[in-house]
Amino acid sequence: MLFAFLLSLLLLFGVVGVCVGLIAVGTYVCPDETEDVAGLAVELWLTSFKVLALVLDVVVSIVWLLLCILFQLLVGNRQLFDGNKPNTSETTVTVITGASSGIGRELALQYARRGDVVVVAARRQHRLEEVVAACRKEGAKSAFSLVYDASKESSGQDLINSVVEHYGKIDRLVLNAGIGGTFSTMEDFINEQRNGASDSDSHHWKGHVPLEQLERIMEVNFWGYVRATIAAIPELKKSPTRNPSIVVVSSMYGKIAAPFQPVYSGSKHALQGFFNTLRPELARSGISVSIHCPGGIETEVQSKLQSSSGDFVTLSLPDVFLAKAEHCARSIIHMADHGKPESMFPLYARLFSSIHSLWPHTFDNYFSDLVNFYFDVGLMDLQ
Repeated sequence: MLFAFLLSLLLLFGVVGVCVGLIAVGTYVCPDETEDVAGLAVELWLTSFKVLALVLDVVVSIVWLLLCILFQLLVGNRQLFDGNKPNTSETTVTVITGASSGIGRELALQYARRGDVVVVAARRQHRLEEVVAACRKEGAKSAFSLVYDASKESSGQDLINSVVEHYGKIDRLVLNAGIGGTFSTMEDFINEQRNGASDSDSHHWKGHVPLEQLERIMEVNFWGYVRATIAAIPELKKSPTRNPSIVVVSSMYGKIAAPFQPVYSGSKHALQGFFNTLRPELARSGISVSIHCPGGIETEVQSKLQSSSGDFVTLSLPDVFLAKAEHCARSIIHMADHGKPESMFPLYARLFSSIHSLWPHTFDNYFSDLVNFYFDVGLMDLQ
């Protein structure tokens, strides 16, 4: 059917071309009578050419998108089954930040099942102790925890120094420590000029969330990743393993816009730019850099969003948009094992990103309308 449709367009284009040719001959024979008609015919021919080019572009884009979806369905789902392959090489030292819960915890458990030395790092010591015990039970050759606050400037270097002191090396750095931040329009955070205020306190935020809270999102979600990476690179270059790696857990919102989360989305877009640039630089040293961009995952992040009033709220999403953290972790490990530069999970995240790359303006408009519609009808809600 598609072939017949394209053939019909080509035949139409050919017929119009022939008509133009005949009119051109008539113009040469009888220029006075046919000049206006010839001009109209040429314009019609050019218009038909533009229409044909547009249709072909749309058809090719749709076919490419369908092939991507088919590939994801046939091949991508294998990510859910091979995340716990046994590690037959020498023991790998894997450092995971943000490992006290959610995706980070699942990553720690799955690397433990492979017999890795697992170092988990996060702020909540009591939660880390539970993860360490679970890792040992799952088969980790060794498990160790470190208190780590990604917002502190020295935390990245301190983390790497502690790991090298205990195990002598680092083979894999998994960066997962992030926060959800605020959930509100930027209009609620407008920096306004006070009437009659002095220069020292001339600006304030309209909402109850201070500017420092927005800056902290960048500190944790971007600079925390950067500082740990800078500290780890010299040790990764000395790693005896064949494939030392940096694994970055970013977000689908590093690829597309995130309505009501502009600073969060900005921090994730910054990660994409930094690590995509770092990848070719480290390739010469044999260090792979992989970025994973998950969509909605069942974690604590949805309950740690802050409104402009300063209250913490929970974002309720339709179940269809929430995947299991365990499955997401398997997808991340699959990506890292195969040295992929980038991966997305679940399927709709890849689909959204593909559509956005083809038709960015149209996607942004409809995606914003979709989010607003979901809030209006109650499919999405802030509790």
